[in-house]
Amino acid sequence: MDIDNEVSELKRIRKAMRKDAGPLSRRRQSRLDPHRVHLVALYRAGASLDDLVVWLRRHKRIEVHRTTVHKRMIRWGEVKRG
Repeated sequence: MDIDNEVSELKRIRKAMRKDAGPLSRRRQSRLDPHRVHLVALYRAGASLDDLVVWLRRHKRIEVHRTTVHKRMIRWGEVKRG
């Protein structure tokens, strides 16, 4: 098979896969989303990201890394990038 034809076939297949995936695949809900209000309140009260990780582990039995919490706080608009 010609390389150009193979590439165009792969692109066509991937496009069909994206259509079949549906809207939920675009933005997956995080395990942190149900706890957003509490996490934001703790953060605004002075808790560090590491404190939030410990809180999630002890009170909600959720094991996540600090960067997971940081990225979610960025998405929620609570922390600036950097």
